[in-house]
Amino acid sequence: MDEKNMSIVEHLQELRKVLLVSLVAIVAGTLISFFLWGDYLM
Repeated sequence: MDEKNMSIVEHLQELRKVLLVSLVAIVAGTLISFFLWGDYLM
């Protein structure tokens, strides 16, 4: 990451972006796992 000074708004925007990417990755992984290994989970 860049070593630059960021305002609180910029920090919140970065946090929102990272949380959204994380949420999408978790949902995608969960759906893939459910459909590929759903029979073993139930």
